[in-house]
Amino acid sequence: MRHRPTTIFSLLAVAGLVLTAFFGGLAGTLPGANIQARHGSSGSVVVNGIVAGAREQPARFVDKTGQVRLELSLRELIGELEARGTPTDNAALFARRDQSSTLLTEAGITLQLPDGRILPVFAVPSSGFHLQPDSWVALGVGFLSLIGGLWVLVLRPRELTAQLFAISGASLWAASLTIALVIQSSIATPGWGMQYLLQANHISALVFGWALVSIFGVYPLPIVSRTAVGLLAVFLIGLGLAGLFDAWADVFGIQVIALIAIVALTFVLVLVQAWKSRKDPVHRASVAWVGTALLLSAGLFTAVNFIPILMGSPPLVGDAIAMTAFLLFYFALAIAITRYRMFDLGNWTVHVVRAVIVLLLILVADMALVYWAGEQWTLSFAVLLVALAWMPVRGRLMRLAERRRDRDNMRLIRGANQVAFAIQPSEQTAHWRDALAAQFDPLEISGTRTEVAEIRDDGRILAIPSPLGGDALALSYAGKGSRLFDSNDLEMAKAIHRLVEEMIAARRAYDQGVREERTRIARDLHDDVGARLLTGLHMADQRLRPTLQAAMSDIRAIVSGMTGEQVSLERLLSEVRHETARRLEAAEIHLDWPISEEDDDERLLDYRQNKAITSAFREVVSNVIRHARATSMTVRITAGGDRLQALVLDNGDGMPEAALAGETQGFGLRNLRRRLVDVGGRIDIQSSSGGTEIRLSMPLGLATAPSTSEQGVTGPKGDLSWTA
Repeated sequence: MRHRPTTIFSLLAVAGLVLTAFFGGLAGTLPGANIQARHGSSGSVVVNGIVAGAREQPARFVDKTGQVRLELSLRELIGELEARGTPTDNAALFARRDQSSTLLTEAGITLQLPDGRILPVFAVPSSGFHLQPDSWVALGVGFLSLIGGLWVLVLRPRELTAQLFAISGASLWAASLTIALVIQSSIATPGWGMQYLLQANHISALVFGWALVSIFGVYPLPIVSRTAVGLLAVFLIGLGLAGLFDAWADVFGIQVIALIAIVALTFVLVLVQAWKSRKDPVHRASVAWVGTALLLSAGLFTAVNFIPILMGSPPLVGDAIAMTAFLLFYFALAIAITRYRMFDLGNWTVHVVRAVIVLLLILVADMALVYWAGEQWTLSFAVLLVALAWMPVRGRLMRLAERRRDRDNMRLIRGANQVAFAIQPSEQTAHWRDALAAQFDPLEISGTRTEVAEIRDDGRILAIPSPLGGDALALSYAGKGSRLFDSNDLEMAKAIHRLVEEMIAARRAYDQGVREERTRIARDLHDDVGARLLTGLHMADQRLRPTLQAAMSDIRAIVSGMTGEQVSLERLLSEVRHETARRLEAAEIHLDWPISEEDDDERLLDYRQNKAITSAFREVVSNVIRHARATSMTVRITAGGDRLQALVLDNGDGMPEAALAGETQGFGLRNLRRRLVDVGGRIDIQSSSGGTEIRLSMPLGLATAPSTSEQGVTGPKGDLSWTA
């Protein structure tokens, strides 16, 4: 069965279909009677469309000689029989049905009704296959329940829940076959056949009730022992056999009470299951779904069928129609047992409850209108009344839902924007994780592998691939463990993934356009401005030549930065040292900056790092020349590990206390600070009357904007450290 489930299911389904067709054919060929009796209002019986009298009034079968051959109550003219008396009374009831079926085969038999009518009565032999609509409904419900149970059993043959479910489906199918035969029966049907049909129906109902209560004793959590399940089976089988042998008075009534007790016990077990499953979203969703379906179907079936029978009234609807309620519950239970789309059961439960509330409003309004208007109003007025009361409320609820959806969409767009426009890849990864956490509020996030967004483990996990090309993420338990992931979450995950991908692609296209425009500007600077500066350099005197050379060096650095060209650390320090020496020499300040013997050819810097180092030394040299009144400056460079360390000392007068306190920082110093912080660097200044010591530090790897804790912040501005 596990290896070829489709084949096994097909064979069993065909066998069930053949048996259903056989019993349907048997029901369709039962003889009928020329008179039709049914339950009327206020305890009356309607014969051939006319009220003949109360149910217990007598009707007499008279032969052509005028002799009364049989007397029975009007209730017994109806095809359905209820064996509610003592064993002797029940035997007499079925004996009278045997007599009526025999009398209908005789010629000249008439039926005298309490209203005075005398009707000829005779059997109508079946002219081919013919079934009443209720019989078709009963057979259809039974066959669907049978194949539903077989399919669950084939899928999970070793699970006790699936086995019990298959038993319940088979018992519901057997009950439907008997119901179809009872519906087709009439006073022309022999009593012995009716007796066994009714008892088979009662036994099937008891087996169905036992399977149902046993399912909720073990599903989704085992709360009842298998011994208790077995003992209940023995009790109900004994009760069914007692009815089969008519062991005591009103066995049928006791069986109905037992079935109602089973329904009540089932509700109790569902409540216990709900309490036991309150901390597990999967089991909680299953119990909520099945419990709602059970409440609707069993409650409706009990209200329209069992309760009227116990009160001595006919069922409000036929057994076949009432069985459709159990069919709905039956397939709801099949969905839960097979764990089909378990993650959506919560949403489905809400939709079902909402639909039932609307239907109940319509029903209540219709009953109220019938009561107030004396049965002169139709359902259309009830629908209108419910529409007037419900539609405004529904519109309000829809607007609230739309606002919640708008908030979700705004959160989605905000998160996608942060991911797509983060500067560094590490920031993008962190923002992607934060966006998913904000959107779904999972209990846990871990790495996984997947190519597409998918729901796993019955809704416990939502796996989402990364739009950044990294590892996928697995989100566990939505709403901090309060619910499962459902189809709406899956669609939201696909939407945010698609949105981030599109925004990243748009950003790349924008960056490509920016790079192309920068390349064009860099080319113009190099070809036009650079050429003019080179011409001026050849024409300039000795005082102007250094300025033009510095301008050309700046343009070269700007062009390199705009085109993404990197420069080696060795070359950069050589140029900065040469420029510093030239400027200090013009100011008659001695420079002590030995040439480094380290090989720095492999250390490449981007434009921001290049500009930060160049600007830092230019600003420091400018301050020494303008304010320090120094006669010498010492520079020591260390490029070990992944950071560049620069120490600059002068023998000047030192910096004013206001500057050290951050109260009179000039634009140059603020700009220097900003550039260093932008590439993850820092500046520390110590000054006294004997001179100033400046320490510059900057990472040599990929430039990143450091956090506050990485910047050594102790000064008043939050990003400079000052000590005197």
